Amino acid sequence: MISKLSLELVNHYEITVVIYNDIDKVVFPYKGTLIKIKLPYLKNTAENSFYARAIRFFYLIRSLRKIKKERKIDVSISFMEASNFVNILSRRKDKVILSVRSYLSHEMKDIKRIRMFKYLVKLLYNKSDKIVVPAKLATYDLTQNFGVKQDLMKVIYNFIDIDSLNKETASKSLFPFETIDGPVLINIGRLNEVKKQFLFLPVLKKVKETIPSVKLVILGEGPLKQKMIEIAKTLGLSVYDNDVNHSETYPESIKSFDVFLLGFQKDVYPYLKKSDLFVLTSLYEGFPNVMIEAMASGLPVISSDCPSGPREILAPETSITKIADSIEYGSFGVLLPMLQENSDSHDTIDLWAKAIVEMLSQNEKYSLYSGKSKLRSDDFDRKTIIKQWIGLIEE
Repeated sequence: MISKLSLELVNHYEITVVIYNDIDKVVFPYKGTLIKIKLPYLKNTAENSFYARAIRFFYLIRSLRKIKKERKIDVSISFMEASNFVNILSRRKDKVILSVRSYLSHEMKDIKRIRMFKYLVKLLYNKSDKIVVPAKLATYDLTQNFGVKQDLMKVIYNFIDIDSLNKETASKSLFPFETIDGPVLINIGRLNEVKKQFLFLPVLKKVKETIPSVKLVILGEGPLKQKMIEIAKTLGLSVYDNDVNHSETYPESIKSFDVFLLGFQKDVYPYLKKSDLFVLTSLYEGFPNVMIEAMASGLPVISSDCPSGPREILAPETSITKIADSIEYGSFGVLLPMLQENSDSHDTIDLWAKAIVEMLSQNEKYSLYSGKSKLRSDDFDRKTIIKQWIGLIEE
């Protein structure tokens, strides 16, 4: 979103993009002046002592305050909690806008090292000028669990560039994707404990009992890749690992694979356009951009009814606190109970498999939800959302 916003807002303002994560690579396009703050204690920052973390934190505050002064910054927009804290504490005369990107109470429960952030959120967020949240349920979470004032928050959904999507994508080899024979279920996201793609593997196996040729494609990297491979093997599912099976010398053998782990792909649209169904397995989201990108590509969506985002996108007429307990055919997609990592999950697996088989087997239902996906994606078009950002900056 930082990348996309810089490309759009540069037409209206002088943009400065400030980054400080030493391990991050700038892989997305941007416009404006890029400044990278070099912090002390560079090596193994995740293992830094409390002292080292404190030094880095205060160094970052001082550095950002200096940048704001030198570049005469009028409005400072920060993304995610550590940056939000620094933005507030480095305030000069600038308007401070925070952007929350996740469902915070769930994220802090899952990630031990950021649990102390809860106290800083309660202490600092009400000192900002405005807080942008990507979904209504995230607003509810901040109000109920962190004491953030309702009137400080503004829901601005993430956007996609539908015009660019409709243009011809640069031709490149999509091997082995282009050689897959059978319906393709696609998922996009890091292989981690939040996205939980490995929980979908029993669903895939169940679907294959009815549709043997179905394939699962995952675009993304992450720490749970090996776990995915091991679970797939125990289920009798063969895995194509892009880091290992990268030779194009044996296209005929592609038909034997069930799961394709294709790693990080900067441009996901060519893959989406040639897939059949998008599945989202997350335990929580902020706002699932990839879902909107899939819908703009005309893919029906089947998603876990996790906080926050899927319900607001697929069934916006329902209560944001409602939770699906069976197959729920929403106005724009299908919501299902979240997959669980326990022995009592068989019923949920059966529900997911049933929903996928019905979508792939019933042409009328597939066409209906393909059209609904495209219709809903128009609500997240670049031009509409950028107007909201400009309005927030100017108010």
